[in-house]
Amino acid sequence: QNVHQLTQLARERLARTICQRFSDQGGLRVVTLSPQLEDRIAQKIEVGEHEVASTIPPQEVDTLCKQILALSSTTGEKPVLLSRPATRAALRWLTKNRIPNLIALSHAEITLDTRVISLGTVGAKSAAA
Repeated sequence: QNVHQLTQLARERLARTICQRFSDQGGLRVVTLSPQLEDRIAQKIEVGEHEVASTIPPQEVDTLCKQILALSSTTGEKPVLLSRPATRAALRWLTKNRIPNLIALSHAEITLDTRVISLGTVGAKSAAA
């Protein structure tokens, strides 16, 4: 198992703590990606043992980040992006320079009793096309 897989397993075990940390009284406010966009990103990213490689052009990453920020700006809190476990680390790596305070969570890190509030979904036609 590589570092990213071990990190994901640890994060899944810490799900309750993670949810409590980033939730407010109303629940966990998140931005999601459309399944089509997440599929495309997964195809254009390769996660190695210690690094991530991407073939997504920088302007498309900029567009993705702007849309995440636009959807999450209503909360006044750190933006939270919810994605599949397989793409969480890659999405965090892609966005870390443009949105350094982004919280990237996977579905596996959300407990069943956590109320998830979607602030919106970034669509497949708008980024990483």
